[in-house]
Amino acid sequence: MAVVYVVSLLLIVVSLVQGSFYSRTVSYENDVVVKCNDKNDKRVKILMEYKGVDVWRVYPTGQVDMRMSQQTYDVVLRYMPEMCSIIIDNVEAHVQMAEENMLSEKQKLKSWVNNWFDPVTLQEEEIDTVDDNWFSEYHNFDSIQNWYRNMARQYPNLIQYVPSIGKSSEQRDISAVHITASNDPNRFRFYIQCLIHAREWISGCVCMYQTKILVEGYGHDETITNLVNSMEFIIIPVVNPDGYVYTWNTDRIWRKNRVQTSSDNTCVGVDLNRNFPSGWNMGNSQHENDENIKCSETYAGSDAASELETKHITNYFSRMGPIVGAIDFHAFGQLILRPWGCQYVNSIDEHVLSELGNTLARLMFEVHGHEYTSQTSHELYQACGIASDWFYSNQVTTTNKGYRTASYTIELRDDGKYQFILPAEQILPTCEEVNPAVLHLAQHILQNPLKD
Repeated sequence: MAVVYVVSLLLIVVSLVQGSFYSRTVSYENDVVVKCNDKNDKRVKILMEYKGVDVWRVYPTGQVDMRMSQQTYDVVLRYMPEMCSIIIDNVEAHVQMAEENMLSEKQKLKSWVNNWFDPVTLQEEEIDTVDDNWFSEYHNFDSIQNWYRNMARQYPNLIQYVPSIGKSSEQRDISAVHITASNDPNRFRFYIQCLIHAREWISGCVCMYQTKILVEGYGHDETITNLVNSMEFIIIPVVNPDGYVYTWNTDRIWRKNRVQTSSDNTCVGVDLNRNFPSGWNMGNSQHENDENIKCSETYAGSDAASELETKHITNYFSRMGPIVGAIDFHAFGQLILRPWGCQYVNSIDEHVLSELGNTLARLMFEVHGHEYTSQTSHELYQACGIASDWFYSNQVTTTNKGYRTASYTIELRDDGKYQFILPAEQILPTCEEVNPAVLHLAQHILQNPLKD
């Protein structure tokens, strides 16, 4: 009798946790996070690109936070003790604490069950697209894809779900979602992409929320109805599927894709947001043949658009013109960044993009009181080969029917307490504060496109 009871109980537990689970295997026990006071100091610049050093945040004030091993920090202390100090002395403990707030009780149970059951036996979970609790927790790659498929089935007159615009290096599909009620073949388009950096989970939630707002608001909200009637929204939910899957089953704070980058297989991953053709590899202080750079968290790849993921995004974007607005969502730091990131000059649309960026920051602040800083990308630090620079570049303009794309990188919450592992309770508030900014930018650029 007891055996029957236990088996029945286990079957109930398995049924409760059907679907994906979170199962980190990498430990950060020997890692620390260090704050250095001057990003422009030559020694700090070298450190930012050093093998095994992971830049977590660059502040508008010039400070920079980096994750590194304790051994690396011991060397830093020897050469620049006045410049850097530890702000997180045990990254493993920090991540464990953040994971407690990151996962729902159901997801914690899933992770526990994974230690006892073959995950193949866990069936695919049912996705309820109208469930308000959907944004109370994070979702893995398969669940996100299923959610978009179900949304497309629920709103067939508004959503076109493209299962694949191409495959990643590990042969996962990169999907696209189109939202419009317009039949005008020359309609303007607004582009949004998320999860180019695998560990920035909150960005994927924003893409889903924006999809939900657009289709549920159509016919009920005048602004949304006018936008969907007049233009087309293109959403790439997961730019970096391989990296994102890896954050769920191995390394929660993995950033790059998962391609092998060194001949001895010791280095893995290209930073897809350094792999775009605009300004590719400019400003890189290390030589391509240096193994350090191939292991770097910001390794730009062997060539411009060398990565399959970048190729598929650039090819798809180029075919979809005219795209008059674009946002690449990231985390964290609460920033609204505009071109240029690679060049230390302002764009020819600086006045317009600056005013728009300031308005977006104000609109986001008005929702929940979280401050976002609007500035050019290069004011923060030089970043070459980034998506938002390419969206705005002349290369795109020539295939974009003569329009320049009003392009932004938006760094979402938080301001540093949780870093990349934002608590689940902040998912919905973050999405809510982004929505008015997206709608305003789309509405403004629909009426005032940047014409070449």
